[in-house]
This record gives sequence, structure tokens and C-alpha cells, in this order.
Amino acid sequence: MAKILRVKGSTAPAKAEATEPKAKAAKKETPSKYLGRTTGMRVMAFQDKLMRENYKAKLTDERLAEIMRAEFPMAAAFTTAHVKGIRSMFNHGKRASQDGQPPAKTLTEFDAQGSPMVRGGGGGGKPPSVPKGMGKLAPSKPVKVRGRKAKAEPVEDEEEETE
Repeated sequence: MAKILRVKGSTAPAKAEATEPKAKAAKKETPSKYLGRTTGMRVMAFQDKLMRENYKAKLTDERLAEIMRAEFPMAAAFTTAHVKGIRSMFNHGKRASQDGQPPAKTLTEFDAQGSPMVRGGGGGGKPPSVPKGMGKLAPSKPVKVRGRKAKAEPVEDEEEETE
């Protein structure tokens, strides 16, 4: 038989139900393809550790990708593009282990001899030279803007004036 309970402020009787306490949700098990073969670490933790150690190790992107493929053969076919993306996120402090704090020293890409590789295109430097006779303002080819259509000019109606 169910107990009848009175709730303060309510005139209707409430029935007490015998319920079992809810079991805690089971923690999701990490699939083995996302756990390292030799370290047992998760993918992102391993990658962050690899980036921190690469300040001293000075490994090439190809070598880093090989290490990741060997540690996580079923997770992804890691390429140098993956490594560049991971390094970029690491340098900007966007990895989960960094809590939004970029490293004190930016990690660069290294060549086979362990020397930092410097890529151009960061601005600065001398602008490209213009051939003689072209002038500074004359473009070498007509400029076409792709993807945009010329905007139609609004047509104004001429009103006839009556006097």
C-alpha cells in the first residue's frame, strides 16, 4: 500500500513512489584504435607530448607523421599536413592540454639536418620589381573579378513636371 504524503502549500495528497536511485552513466570506453600501442596514451595527449619534445629532438614533419602512424595505426593515416595543423594549433595554444595558453617559444618546422625551416610569405621584404615601361599603376593584365556580377545601377524614374 502506498503512503500518502502532504506537501506544504498543497491541498492535494501526493503519493510516495518507491523508486530506485538512478545508476550513474557508465563512462565511455575509449576504443583501442585511439590508444597508443606502446604508450597507452590518447591521440591528442600523445601529439602534444610529441610537439613539446620536438623542441629538442628537431624531427622533420615526415618523421613525426611516421611516429604517429606507428603509435596509432588504426586511428588515421597521419600525413605531413596533419603535423603542420597540429603544430599550428600548438603554437596558438588551441590544444586541449594548453588551456588556451600558447607556448613561450614558437615551435618551427625542422629540416633533415635539424635546422629550423624558414618559410617566406610573412610580409616584409622588398616588393617585386615592376618591368620598365609599365609604371606603378598600370596592371600587366586586365583585372577580372570572379564570382561577382556587376551590380546594376538603380534606375531613377523621371517625373514629368506639370505647370
